[in-house]
Amino acid sequence: MHSMRWVWSYIRNYRVRLFISLSLSLFISALNMVNPYVAGKIVDKVIFEHQEHLLIPLLMTMIGVTIVKTVIRYNYQLSFERISQGVIFTIREKLYDRLHQLDFSFYDRTKTKFWNPTSPYSFLPVMQP
Repeated sequence: MHSMRWVWSYIRNYRVRLFISLSLSLFISALNMVNPYVAGKIVDKVIFEHQEHLLIPLLMTMIGVTIVKTVIRYNYQLSFERISQGVIFTIREKLYDRLHQLDFSFYDRTKTKFWNPTSPYSFLPVMQP
């Protein structure tokens, strides 16, 4: 639970964008039910009841819903990516600031085999007490 609070402290700055992205994701889930419903109408009305004049509007509805889903999905995925990159950048920025605040004695005590600034996991010894 502590780790969730820690992560939320960084996500909190992006909560409006996160809410919008989650809402768009929920809206996509609702739109995923439209095409099967329209396909059922095509089978019922066009094929069985021979109402061929409904075929083009129903197909256009399916194409329109697919295009709208694609645009919305692209936007919410882009938004989620911006949120995650922003959170990662903030964490790295705070870590970098923390490293600059440490004494030289910390670097004297820390073994160099653990301290590799090019490694993506180089922050792990710093986070330990």
